[in-house]
Amino acid sequence: MELNKLTKIELLKLATEKAIPNRTKLLKGELIKALEPYFSGKTVTASTDKISPSKASKAKKTITTAPSSNVGYESKKPVTIFQIKKDEYPIPEYYNMDTLVILPVDPSKEYVYWELSDKTIYKVRQQYKLGNAPLVLKLYKQASDFSTDEISSVEVSRFGNWFFDIYAPSSVLWAELGFIDENGVFYSVLKSNSIRMPADKVSDIIDDETWMTIGHNIDKLYGLSGLHKTDLGASQTMHKTILRQLTTVNTVSSSSFMKDK
Repeated sequence: MELNKLTKIELLKLATEKAIPNRTKLLKGELIKALEPYFSGKTVTASTDKISPSKASKAKKTITTAPSSNVGYESKKPVTIFQIKKDEYPIPEYYNMDTLVILPVDPSKEYVYWELSDKTIYKVRQQYKLGNAPLVLKLYKQASDFSTDEISSVEVSRFGNWFFDIYAPSSVLWAELGFIDENGVFYSVLKSNSIRMPADKVSDIIDDETWMTIGHNIDKLYGLSGLHKTDLGASQTMHKTILRQLTTVNTVSSSSFMKDK
């Protein structure tokens, strides 16, 4: 008799023999799925209590069981696998919200993503009588005299994302989304945030803060540490002498310093 033809009580008896975890909490269909690895393609009797000795020997040959142990591994009980339901709440392609954001990637690449809501599209088209005017994404750069330079333009759909390959290290950039009419007039609808592109070289700013006290303060430091002049060994004396030289000489090379000594 097949598993799906057994009663739940009979299935529970088989599940007890196979040590199926949480078997008492499983529904009949779940019990069948849990037992299938042991009886796949095989037939079993309706009740294991009524199997005769002659039939029991044949049943042992037809029932396939999982290996009790593997060399080098602990034996594991079979895991009940439940079918995963199809996602009922997929991520939407757009959220019908006005959005325009620009992000720097490196000194020569910018990433922009956007979305224009149905309400905004309808309002702008009606206000300026644009009809089916295309939607355009523009990229702007602030010039050294604080004027605005258009550096790129691309026709886009109402939502999406785009990578601009514009080399503009340390420059201030922003994007605008709008419509272009048949006369080439641009009607800006959304303006993005402004960004400063990363530099393409090591910064010219030098940290002026001093992280090491040198010169005459070395004696004070030795005193605070509990040492006295009579306690200074050869290594401390040499260290103090080098620090004193650094306070009076702007540049000391290792060769010239050794010649003086």
